[in-house]
Amino acid sequence: MIQLKRWLQKNNPLYILSSPHLFTIMSYFPIFVIYVLMPHDFFYISYNAFKMSNPWLITYYAFLLILFGLGGFIGSHLISNTNCMSIKYTRVVVPRWYVRSGLVAALLAYAVWFFLGVLRANGVRNLISMWLVHPFYVKSVLLETVPGITTLTQVAVAAIPVMICCVRVNRCDYVLSGLVFLLAIIRAFLFGERLALLEVLVPILYIKLITRKISWRSALAGVLFFIIFVAGFFILTEARRSFVYVGSDSVKYLIKTGTVRFLGYYMTSINNGIFFMQHYAFTAPLYNTFVSLWRFPGLYNLYNLFTGLNAIDVGNVLYKFGLNPEFNTLTSVCYWVIDFGLRGALIVSFFFGFLSGLFYKLASQNSLSTALYSVWLVGLLEFMRICYLTSTRLFPAYIFFIGALILSRKSLNLNELEVKKQ
Repeated sequence: MIQLKRWLQKNNPLYILSSPHLFTIMSYFPIFVIYVLMPHDFFYISYNAFKMSNPWLITYYAFLLILFGLGGFIGSHLISNTNCMSIKYTRVVVPRWYVRSGLVAALLAYAVWFFLGVLRANGVRNLISMWLVHPFYVKSVLLETVPGITTLTQVAVAAIPVMICCVRVNRCDYVLSGLVFLLAIIRAFLFGERLALLEVLVPILYIKLITRKISWRSALAGVLFFIIFVAGFFILTEARRSFVYVGSDSVKYLIKTGTVRFLGYYMTSINNGIFFMQHYAFTAPLYNTFVSLWRFPGLYNLYNLFTGLNAIDVGNVLYKFGLNPEFNTLTSVCYWVIDFGLRGALIVSFFFGFLSGLFYKLASQNSLSTALYSVWLVGLLEFMRICYLTSTRLFPAYIFFIGALILSRKSLNLNELEVKKQ
């Protein structure tokens, strides 16, 4: 049974496609090529910003992607595939009380956060009414994030995958995770944070699908459907978050503009990143990589205190130099240039690729690693838009995984479990 499960993971198309080196080839480079080929006039009209055209930096950017993919390939092949069928897939058992505590903590954090929003709006009806006419006000004022509380909601990002992989799930666990999923949907609409839903949905789909018998045709069709779903969900939420200010309710306009805007988050992230590569390389050493420490709740100006430097306000920089601050994200590799310089980013890009490949390989070895990689996978999906892997929103999930590793009982081989049952 367990050899069958491992064989499925090694031969499941979705598991194969989730490798970091294939992500680089099939996702990162196509997005980058679209950016390179996009006409300057179209870019300016669509995103109200000049397209960067420095050939050396564009080539350097491509080289960073190559290093990331190369590191992923080496990391995923570090453990020999020789006699891979003899390598046992083990189930790491994590205490149920620990997982449930994480889910309850996330639910309580959601409850406090939303309750404060309702108080500021003087009722649920007023909150919804305001969201219908002024969604940005709801996001920035009524549902303003609460340091330490909003962050705690992210514990569920790790708790749900660990629950699926390392606990014998019962009805109560399903109810708790279902409530978290529902609140993530509400958050995606009311707070305008689509990532909140994806970082719960993607790990669940990954864990549930990589051990199933799936043909390549079905896998590719599923990937295409997922892309359409993400784009459609983006357009749907954008219709409330941004298009409401334009004043158009034409479905054709929403689809056309929404598609351009969806693609724009990736195009402008690359463009912004190349700009920062040119002007801000190594200007904030280690800031973005250890941003969870510098922004830890209750600690202020810690980065300035330790380094004597100030953090970079990306939005202000973009506004100052004539780029569109509405699209204020940078791709992962660009943050590494800000933190480590043009030379250091080469090493860091390879390192994170290697680490991704190692996590990918370990995901086929034991259940806790499967849960970890399912969360890491969200960062790979967001790689060309934001630096998710070292962001503050993922910090609670990392802490939860560390706790799960410490509290986990002896790793049990699933073959041994079946023998005990008999």
